[in-house]
Amino acid sequence: MASFFSLPQEIVDLIIPHLTREDYASCVLVSHAWSDLFTPSLYRTIQIVKEHGRACFKTPQGCTALAKNRHHIREFETTFLDFVFFLITGRPVITNLVSLTIHLKDHRFSSLSSDSRGEVKADVPKSTVAAVITILNNNPGLRSLSLDRGCFRHTDDEGGYVNLITAFPTTRLERLELLFSDSMVTLQELRLESTVGTIAVVQQFVKGYRTLVPLYLGQEQFLALKEVAITMAGNDGGGNRGGARGDYRYTPIYLLFLLRCPNVERIRIGRMDVMTMTCLSKLLASACPKLDCLEWTYSTLNSEEPIVLLMRATTLGWKELRLPSMEAFGILALEALLETSVETLEVLRIESAERLGKNDILNLLSSARRLKRLEGASDGQVVDITKELSVDAYAAYQEYIGGQRDRSWVLGPSMEYFQLSIEQVPRPDVVSRQGGQELIVPQSTRDQELSYEIQRWIYVQLSRMTGLKELILGKQDFHPEIFVRYNPSWVSMYSIALEERLLEDGIHSFNYLSMEFSLESGLELLEGLKELRVLDVRRIAHNIGVKELDWMHKNWPELESIRGLENRRRWSADSGNEKEFKARVDEWLDAHPRGIGSSYYH
Repeated sequence: MASFFSLPQEIVDLIIPHLTREDYASCVLVSHAWSDLFTPSLYRTIQIVKEHGRACFKTPQGCTALAKNRHHIREFETTFLDFVFFLITGRPVITNLVSLTIHLKDHRFSSLSSDSRGEVKADVPKSTVAAVITILNNNPGLRSLSLDRGCFRHTDDEGGYVNLITAFPTTRLERLELLFSDSMVTLQELRLESTVGTIAVVQQFVKGYRTLVPLYLGQEQFLALKEVAITMAGNDGGGNRGGARGDYRYTPIYLLFLLRCPNVERIRIGRMDVMTMTCLSKLLASACPKLDCLEWTYSTLNSEEPIVLLMRATTLGWKELRLPSMEAFGILALEALLETSVETLEVLRIESAERLGKNDILNLLSSARRLKRLEGASDGQVVDITKELSVDAYAAYQEYIGGQRDRSWVLGPSMEYFQLSIEQVPRPDVVSRQGGQELIVPQSTRDQELSYEIQRWIYVQLSRMTGLKELILGKQDFHPEIFVRYNPSWVSMYSIALEERLLEDGIHSFNYLSMEFSLESGLELLEGLKELRVLDVRRIAHNIGVKELDWMHKNWPELESIRGLENRRRWSADSGNEKEFKARVDEWLDAHPRGIGSSYYH
């Protein structure tokens, strides 16, 4: 009778990685032979985070099993101080880790607490740093390392962090993540009072930089390191977006390890103040010549200058750039980005850029030929001040036909994902309604007869993106908690009550002046988008009906879904036919349950 062990070893090796931890636990109970085979996989990855992770090892049996199988551990993650010491006690010594994550900030035994002013106090024993250093020395083959402030905070030893950095393994380390505190004790000569300005801090940093450069350059380089993540704690004085000065009780001296990272290609940063960002930009520009990918997860800046410096902190040009919602990103930052990366940029995400002017983004669309993805805010991230990337179609078309500027887009077949709000399209077929009454929308100065001409011009720009898979022109959903706190009864972002309340507050959650997406308006110009899978027209005044769906079924064979068809066409000037129009659309969708495109019905 055939058994699992009768399979060729190559097949067994392919199967085992696809099993879950629960599968491994079940398999080791089958027999001694199965236990021998699956035990290494069961203990390969150990995660002891929060209380539910610790529960597995609370019993004597669990502790004994973990100690007995410690030599199988390759990936270890913990938020508990006692399990840090587990890694350096007992026999055999753990020496084959490939991934290590130690985050002690939130653990109650890590002695990191907050006083009445919200300032974090540190009381981590020096032995914690010593333990982490021992682990690092015992595991020179580490490929991924993530440490938070609980691993290197001191009250009496300012050299602890430097010693820790020195112990980082250099041979195979590919990814390094450091999560700092906003109140780390700094080197004595770089301590500054909170009243010292940014310029003075940077000057002190440069002084310390010159002093310590020989020390760092004399150490072994991280030749395999490709990705670095650096996150500071909230430096905006209480978590408010747009904090100006930050907390100067620490300095960017902790970033000097980047001098040993000549092959870093990707960096992720978050929560940095003006001074730290300025110094980081200078370091990246000089120390990381291969850097071309940046992800910025959270911004507390209200100054554009450090953003401009960061846009220029690449030698090769940015290939991927993901930026958070920030009020300070304006035309200067965009110009710096284009100056360094117009020939290299493939991925750009800007969650919100309140200072970008009308049609500034067209400078990117008309020059970044290699762009593959243009992304804005995601669903659930939009708040009341979010400014989505947008184009004033009327103004752009007027410049185009007037010969003032060639606003033609250069985006072509390489584009896969395109997210942009098309605005200010004259729409004589639209009546904006509020509470059953017509709502005045600022379009009276627009030439209504240009509606189809402008839409066809936009369609022509979109038609060049023949490789497009997702076309996102609709409004994104608000953060689920932003408006519910005002009225808990608002449970649907598509409710007319919510839409009208937002309009009263000056927040237009609906775009009445956008693309019609009807055949009459020029939809047939998009016939070449054969790869399109998702079309998002949520909360825009589209006129997608059965004719358009039939056309899409034939010409967009891969189209899986259209977000926004559930709208009830309250914007229609043909008052009275909305229910019938929507009923026919619903009937068509019911007849095509697997998708819109014809490929789903072969």
